[in-house]
Order: sequence, then structure tokens, then C-alpha cells
Amino acid sequence: MTDLPLRCRCGHVHAHALDVSPSTTNYVVCYCHDCRAYLRWLGRNDLLDAGGGTQIVQMARGRVVFDQGLDAVQCMRLSDKGLFRWYASCCRTPVGNSIPVVPFLGVSTGFFDPDAAERWTRELPPLVRVQSRSACGPVRSDTAPAFPMFLRITRLLLGWAIRGLGGNTLFDAKTRKPRVEPRVLTRAERDALRAS
Repeated sequence: MTDLPLRCRCGHVHAHALDVSPSTTNYVVCYCHDCRAYLRWLGRNDLLDAGGGTQIVQMARGRVVFDQGLDAVQCMRLSDKGLFRWYASCCRTPVGNSIPVVPFLGVSTGFFDPDAAERWTRELPPLVRVQSRSACGPVRSDTAPAFPMFLRITRLLLGWAIRGLGGNTLFDAKTRKPRVEPRVLTRAERDALRAS
């Protein structure tokens, strides 16, 4: 296990991920309409692959510690029931997605420090591609099977909950409310992003 640096594109927001290893994380490319819409809303199409997928490292929320620039970390939701999607407002870097009651943060690889790319790719489990039926282009076939990954994330979530790894500064520990009021997109805004 190792600790890995995280930062936004402009360097204002810094964080680190604790105890990253193939046994403590999942590494996915998600092709769902919502993940793609989120990156389009941020103007970060550069983080989408040829099929419209986005790379996410799923880890315990309590293992992501913010060191600098938390004031710039904002939140949006694609609908009033959607995931809480965090980003650095200074440069529109996606940070990750989460749900208040689940000890989980899907950290965008766009938030991983590019200077540590060799280190963090070495510390991640095999890549799994999910929601590929929603892809908007070709999807590579070099991937681990998805079904064991879903069993794995269930086991990880239970372990994180038992060990109390659901807390960090994104949500209030008592109320489970986000630290900032999320911007919720209208249905028209969301539909336009999904269609583009």
C-alpha cells in the first residue's frame, strides 16, 4: 500500500489518497450517460476516451485527505436524486463522485497528480469497463470481467463501513449534508449534455 498525491489541473487544490493498493480500490472506466454528461458540463472532454468513458478509482471516502484549496472544491448534481459530483472550481478538474450514506468516493483519474502517474497505475487493480452499452464510440476489450468487480466493491464497501472510513471533509459527519450546497442541473440542462 502507498499514499498517492492528488491535485487539480492548476494546482490550487491538493490532496492525497491513503493506503492505495490493488486490494483497497477498484479501477473502472464508466461509459454511462451521467459520467459523460458530468465531464461535458465541466468542459473536460479531454478526459473521455474514444467510447466516451471516464476513468474512476473507487476508494474509501475517508482515505482521501485534502491538504490545500478545499475552498475551491464545489459540488454539482445532474438531478436532485443524482450522485454528488465534486470538482475544483478554480480549473474545472473533476475530483470525484459520492453518496452521503455510502463510504465511497469515485475519484476521477483527472484528479491524480500526473507526475505520479507511473506510481498510481502500478498500485491499482486490473481495469474494468462498465456500462459499455452506453458508449458513444468504440470500447476496447482489454479489461477484467465486470461481475467479480461488483462482488469486490460490495466487500470493500462493507469493510469501509465497519472500519469507519466513510468520513472526510466533503460531508458533515453528523448531518451527512455536503459541505457546500450542490448546484443541481435542470432537466433541460442535463438532457442537452447527454445529447451532445
